[in-house]
Amino acid sequence: MLKNSQTKVIMPVVLLGLLRAHQSSGQTQFADREIKTHYEAALAEMRVFLGHSLQIGARYYDAYGSRMSRYGVLESIGHLVCSLAPSFQSDAVDLGEYIPLAIRDHIQAKLGSIPELADHTARSELAQNSSEFFNSVSEHIGKNPANFEIFSFALIKVHLEIRLPGLPRYTNLRTRQWS
Repeated sequence: MLKNSQTKVIMPVVLLGLLRAHQSSGQTQFADREIKTHYEAALAEMRVFLGHSLQIGARYYDAYGSRMSRYGVLESIGHLVCSLAPSFQSDAVDLGEYIPLAIRDHIQAKLGSIPELADHTARSELAQNSSEFFNSVSEHIGKNPANFEIFSFALIKVHLEIRLPGLPRYTNLRTRQWS
């Protein structure tokens, strides 16, 4: 599932939400609205676990349940109602521990140190040493197209902060609070 994630990690988060529901209540059948609820809960859990929301989650679509059948996770049992496959039911605990770590590693491989750039101090420190700064830019922009966009925005933000020290900045990415 992770290798098929082109931009954002979605399907593994859907799976994590379903596994968490199965672990806590033994639930094996899910209507689409329940899949959405469990997805959103897993998304919130992953954002806390990662400490950022980059490359994770997106708006929920009712097609996600049917897409999970491609991976053998869900089996359709009616219109927008699915059942968690027996193999996922039996391995729910192990998968529930593994999936957050796998998502973290996947995002780290794609983004490198970009999530650290959310911290004003980290951005400013990186910008102070020009050779380290250029090496970091070269390393990250070449990883994938999404990194080019993310890193370009970060570069502009760093230089605005250095040139205009009073520029407001995010203090909390999740709540979008400014300082």
